[in-house]
Amino acid sequence: MFGSEEEGSGQGVSLNWFVATQPGGTIQEVAKRCSEESNGEYTVNVQLLPTDASQQREQLVRRLGAEDSNVDIIGMDVIWTAEFANAGWLRPWEEPLRSQVTKGVFDSVIDTASFEGQLYGAPFNSNTELLWYRTDLVKTPPATWDEMISEAEDLGKDIQVQANRYEGFTVWVNAMIESAGTQILSGPETVDLEQEPTEAALAMIGRLANSPAASPNIDTSNEDSARLGFEAGDSAFMINYTFALGSAKSNAPDIAKDMGAAKFPEVVPGTPS
Repeated sequence: MFGSEEEGSGQGVSLNWFVATQPGGTIQEVAKRCSEESNGEYTVNVQLLPTDASQQREQLVRRLGAEDSNVDIIGMDVIWTAEFANAGWLRPWEEPLRSQVTKGVFDSVIDTASFEGQLYGAPFNSNTELLWYRTDLVKTPPATWDEMISEAEDLGKDIQVQANRYEGFTVWVNAMIESAGTQILSGPETVDLEQEPTEAALAMIGRLANSPAASPNIDTSNEDSARLGFEAGDSAFMINYTFALGSAKSNAPDIAKDMGAAKFPEVVPGTPS
């Protein structure tokens, strides 16, 4: 059985949920609501992991590898499923719970929570990167990266991205290559990377890196530094996940009221991002 229970405490089972911090308090609110709705059966205690994805994984791998009994529930990034399942650190979701937690969930999301035909995670949050922009500065969001960089240069404002050498940079490069019309892999061991769209994607990354619209910390930027830079009012545009809005509402309401969201920009005009 997961969790621990003190004899005579009347508090039910105590469950530790290790999960990445989300500025705005949504994780804490979910844990509180879940605990209350259990009617004393259990209490979910949030153990927040760092904002950096690589550090999140490192902390969990160390604990799980050492068979730390304090880890009951994991807020797992989709790219960890195979590694954690293969290591024997996760219990598979069996029926009838499997059907319950996958009802109404996109097949692609279920795939990311599965390994070798078994489900190892209950999808609870599908998190897509958006183009965030300042509606008080920008009337219509740019459709392409080229337009966005030019507009930021004209405004004298930054564009926030994730370009530190970690998972976030991998995500950005992959998204740019896909948006240009090709892909890194066409099969488990087959490299695709059609030359022309790949060069277009990398050239656009290079254009931003060498532009005055690049944030001063672009080579060490991550999701957290991006939202902080945007909340400071230094930026007109930001590529980031949906937590950024809740964070801004909590930390920078004057910025939040002027935050608009749009699709990830196209790399090649007319090629869907």
